[in-house]
Amino acid sequence: MEKPDHERFCVGAIYDPKRRLLDYDYKQYGYKPENMIILGSSTSWTATVNAETDLHQKMQSHQKYDGSAQQPQSLGQDNKPHYYLYFAWTDQSSKTTWEKPRTKDLVAALLLRDPTGAEVVRITNDEMFRIIRMGSPQYVLKIGPAQVHYHRSWCRHIDRPLAPRLKAAFASLSLQALFDEAERLHWPAKYRDRENWVPCEFCLKKSDPV
Repeated sequence: MEKPDHERFCVGAIYDPKRRLLDYDYKQYGYKPENMIILGSSTSWTATVNAETDLHQKMQSHQKYDGSAQQPQSLGQDNKPHYYLYFAWTDQSSKTTWEKPRTKDLVAALLLRDPTGAEVVRITNDEMFRIIRMGSPQYVLKIGPAQVHYHRSWCRHIDRPLAPRLKAAFASLSLQALFDEAERLHWPAKYRDRENWVPCEFCLKKSDPV
């Protein structure tokens, strides 16, 4: 596999590698399917996660490691036939970032419809998030562990926003209000840096369900 100097790499755990890379990570993080190697598989999610965690810890000192484990916490159940441990190099040209023109245009259009004076609510438990998902569509902010993510409350990529490694999760009718929350000085600088903000194009570019 080619490993260009400007690209970074990750290790991760998933039950469906194709879905993970094509449906989400390719757009959000830039992990290309052709740059993916399956390192092993298991019928146990716990065993797979333990192996991923071990690799993650060993890679921490490498300057090109992206610094965050990639396992989706929402899938932490032994209810799939197989789980896979993978290694992937990124393609920065495909990564969704706040600075890309298409993202700036999308955010600008959303902010034009933003209500003023909207409340920001901290999501403190799964039941609270379930109620938010069932109610009127809102924006959801997830902070950590490595980046800041923005979604719509109905987005299927945030069915468990309170994963153990997250620092916090918030909801609001106002996208700008969540921007302001992420830029509060009590958050570490890496979370306030918009280069580490990841908008979910899967949901932000779609109309809310009726």
